[in-house]
Amino acid sequence: MAILLALVARLAAVAVPMLILKPFRTFSRGVIPIMTWGGLKGGISVALALSLPDSEWKPLILTVTYIVVIFSIIVQGLTVTRLAERVGRAPELPND
Repeated sequence: MAILLALVARLAAVAVPMLILKPFRTFSRGVIPIMTWGGLKGGISVALALSLPDSEWKPLILTVTYIVVIFSIIVQGLTVTRLAERVGRAPELPND
């Protein structure tokens, strides 16, 4: 449930400003899903959870935070390229 909530919040944080700016700027096709799925969470979330004062809720908050971060890094990190290819925005790799 926390993972879904984090993704919905990220979607709102990305889509609302982009839709407001749409009359003034054009965005490439597939930008909203890529930015939503590719918004990896991690260090700041864990640091904030660790900085909470000791209480009966701290272990639960830490556990949920770690689950969301691990999901973000492993699942989202490994599948963002496939999502970009699906929406027609394959990553451009430098030619070395």
